Amino acid sequence: MKSEVLKNKRGIGKLAIKMLVLVMLICVATVCNSENAAAKKKAYIKASKYVGKYGLNGDSGSYEEGGYTITIKKIYGNKVKFKLNRWGMMASPSCTSNTIVATIKGKTAKFKFKDIEQMQKGNGTLTFNKDKSLTLKVKVTKYEYGPGYGLDIKKSKFYSI
Repeated sequence: MKSEVLKNKRGIGKLAIKMLVLVMLICVATVCNSENAAAKKKAYIKASKYVGKYGLNGDSGSYEEGGYTITIKKIYGNKVKFKLNRWGMMASPSCTSNTIVATIKGKTAKFKFKDIEQMQKGNGTLTFNKDKSLTLKVKVTKYEYGPGYGLDIKKSKFYSI
């Protein structure tokens, strides 16, 4: 009788271990599927789609009227490397950011910058849109020579030029 009870206990133990392994496999499969789904959601931010030069409202600007451009130099992993450039009428004054490297989370990169010509500092967001355009918002937080012309821009759309 005792040997039958021991066999049943061992059988139950083996069954419990098999059930535990099965539950673990299901959990791993669920986590992998959710990570793959999240990766697929972000998939439209690809270097081949976004590397290049963008102008405010698709305009490359002119010497007479000025302009504002974004140059996306490189996208690698979840990083984007770019520069901002703004110039006024007759190309004066001009503002050019340092080369900015920002981390992309979802479809948006938050960044800090320095303006190498007007000696300004600030921050902003660069959003990658599904239609291959960019949305830029920039706020200057420090003016070296006092408030004036800078890289400030309210939320605006930029298109490839």
